[in-house]
Amino acid sequence: MAGIHGQFGVFTWNATPVPGVQDVSGLGVGDSPIADTTAMGDTAQSAAKGIPGGGTFTVSGRAAAGTTDIGGLATAALASTTQAFLWYPEGTGVGKGKITGTAYVVKYTQSAAFGGAVQWTAEFAITGAVVFGVQ
Repeated sequence: MAGIHGQFGVFTWNATPVPGVQDVSGLGVGDSPIADTTAMGDTAQSAAKGIPGGGTFTVSGRAAAGTTDIGGLATAALASTTQAFLWYPEGTGVGKGKITGTAYVVKYTQSAAFGGAVQWTAEFAITGAVVFGVQ
């Protein structure tokens, strides 16, 4: 089986491609809490799975000249509004994978090292179902 390459990956937020994305990491789902349901006098421990959590992920990249609010992510972090995201890990095209869902921006940071590129990072919290599909 041939591997896939993320060189042509596309990440959209609120139906708009986010420019300068270099990395999408940690997109995970199913972080469900486990509640201990063992009662006094039981002879074995018992547990119940809670409602699955949405998980979190991070998107980062390099800012283009003349931009400060990359893809509206800084504004979204301040507003705490839920929006749709769409990630094409290997780029767009028939038969390639896509991951969709809804999330809100938890944190947005931007940094500029002296003599270096302006970098940005946005941390997301998933708020609903994540769908793994094919274009």
